[in-house]
Amino acid sequence: MGGPGSGKEPTQEEKDKELKWIRCMRENGVQLKDTEYNGGMRTGIEVPPGQEKAFEDAQKKCEAARS
Repeated sequence: MGGPGSGKEPTQEEKDKELKWIRCMRENGVQLKDTEYNGGMRTGIEVPPGQEKAFEDAQKKCEAARS
């Protein structure tokens, strides 16, 4: 069963969506690191210091990449 946080490795499709979103965020000026998957748990997205506003704006534009 398990939902988010069940410790299972994300599917390739989920990883691709995540990567697409991160690339989109970078294109909009937010320097995000690639997500790392460690035993099914992904590392958190860190907003770079001073980029909170850019992060918010980019997130609105990039939300489509995740759906």
